[in-house]
Amino acid sequence: MGRISNIKKFAGKSKLMDITIKYGTEKFKFNLFEELVINENKINSELKDQPSSYGFLLLLHKKLIRIKDDLEIEKDKTWAKAFIKAKNKTDSKTGRPTANELAKEMATANQGFTEIALQLNQAKETADIIGSCCRSFEQRGHLVQSIAANLRKEN
Repeated sequence: MGRISNIKKFAGKSKLMDITIKYGTEKFKFNLFEELVINENKINSELKDQPSSYGFLLLLHKKLIRIKDDLEIEKDKTWAKAFIKAKNKTDSKTGRPTANELAKEMATANQGFTEIALQLNQAKETADIIGSCCRSFEQRGHLVQSIAANLRKEN
C-alpha cells in the first residue's frame, strides 16, 4: 500500500474542512474532505449527483458575492457620511474647518465604518470559502468523468 501524503492526512483531520455557512435564516454545514470523496463503486450515481451539488454551491457562491457587494456599497456610504460629518466640524484650536487628512482619519476610525468593514471582511471570507469549494467540485467533476470513462473502457 502506498504512502498517504501529509496534505491528505491534514485535510482529513483539519477543522478547516468543516464548512459552516449562514445565508439568511439557513445554515449549511458540511465537511469538504468527505464531500469530495469519489466512490468508484457508485460512479453512475456520482455522475448524477455531482451537478446538483455543484449547482447548489455555485448559486450559494453568487448569493454570497451579492451580500459582499452590497456591504462594499454600505461601507463606502458610511465612510462618506463620517467624512462629511468630520469635515463639517470646526477645529477648536484653529477655528478652521477640519483638514482633509484629519477628516479622512476620523471617517476611517468611525465606529459604524469599522463595524461594516468587519462585516465586509467576513462576507468576503465566506464568499471566498464557497468559491474554493466550487473549484474543488469542478475538479471532482472532471475526475468523476475520467474515472467513468476509464471504467467503461475496461468493460
